[in-house]
Amino acid sequence: FPCLKTFYESKIKRVEHRKEVIASETSMLAEKINQTTVTIKHKVHDGDKLYSALNPSEIADALTASGISVSKSQVIIDKSIKNVGTHTVTIKLSSRLKPTLTIKVIAEK
Repeated sequence: FPCLKTFYESKIKRVEHRKEVIASETSMLAEKINQTTVTIKHKVHDGDKLYSALNPSEIADALTASGISVSKSQVIIDKSIKNVGTHTVTIKLSSRLKPTLTIKVIAEK
């Protein structure tokens, strides 16, 4: 069946092309995240301690507000963010692409 073979070959080529496009878009998103700094205002006490640790949902919302859409499950916080200052978190886009995001936490007035 030569036409069946041609059909499947063209389908495989379309799937491979789609994978390449998605990989390219994901790597561009990773580069954008690496270059982004997000500022988050949070309630503090004792000068620079946060009332509650910053959570992935707050970080995802701040990223969405800056034009980068990620879910809270993609935000990986290695060490709890409990004070004002500059911190780094990882955004898991894929098993290989894990760009880091710089977060600046400031006191809410």
